[in-house]
Amino acid sequence: MRHSVLITAAEASLLAQLHGQQLHALWADPISAALWAGDHVLAINAEEIATPFPSHPLADVTRPHVVDITAKPQPQAAPLAFGDLGRIERVSLLTTWVSFTPVRPAPELRTPEGIVIPAGNEWSVLTRSPTGLTDEDTGVLLDVAIQLELASGKRIALSTDTIGTWMKTCIDTPLPDDLDACSLRTELSQRLG
Repeated sequence: MRHSVLITAAEASLLAQLHGQQLHALWADPISAALWAGDHVLAINAEEIATPFPSHPLADVTRPHVVDITAKPQPQAAPLAFGDLGRIERVSLLTTWVSFTPVRPAPELRTPEGIVIPAGNEWSVLTRSPTGLTDEDTGVLLDVAIQLELASGKRIALSTDTIGTWMKTCIDTPLPDDLDACSLRTELSQRLG
């Protein structure tokens, strides 16, 4: 069984419009980001999508969801970066393959502080490159991040955390450790820019 959780054609179109535009501002918080490029303001939010499997009926993944908010009230928080940040040379998507271990019973757990977490269920999430999938592979093809490359050489990565509700924003730094490690198992999609 497979699921595909990819950005939509409409979202791809919004992102493609960024190519060649000047980036004026970038806002970010733990669950979303927004960017002002050219005449557009786009919001990128973490969107959870249900991806049930027989062995994991409550499985879900998180993808970046892109919305044009140009005509709506703009973010009120101070931007993370503001000014002439440079021209966007390339817009790319990072796509990964996510699979889940079967749900299994988990024993009670006591933290070093003495807090008791009651017995329940647990599972693990595995990510790898979608290259070379076979018919037997079960999982989710997931767009996990949007990467902007600026004419100055700076990179901006807007990524989800795959299964939670968090967004990570990195400016002119390597990708976050977990994404950087995952990038060895992830294709840079050529669907955009």
